[in-house]
Amino acid sequence: MGIQSSGPFGGFYNKTGPLVGRRGKGKYIITGLHHASNKPPSGAQLITSFKLGLLMKFLSHFNELINKGFKNYSKGKTKLNAACRYNYERAFITNEQRQKEIDYKNIVYSRGRV
Repeated sequence: MGIQSSGPFGGFYNKTGPLVGRRGKGKYIITGLHHASNKPPSGAQLITSFKLGLLMKFLSHFNELINKGFKNYSKGKTKLNAACRYNYERAFITNEQRQKEIDYKNIVYSRGRV
């Protein structure tokens, strides 16, 4: 059951039929009902998922620093997501076994003035 909190023209949250409503960053967001794919992930999807998980896990340890350093670059998203987006293309190298690993000297924790 969906719940309307702002009258008939306001947003809603929870599930209502095939729609899912939620509130994020002060806005109501309505999406379709999610469903899992029957296809197995491709090789590129697996690599991307691995890299994103590795980077998010590493950067989450520096959340306080990132919140200050990416404050001006996080319009519409969290500061951690802004840092992850900035570092995603710069932060990885391929080792001798052709595996992706983080290149720690290329990680950026803040941009601009802190």
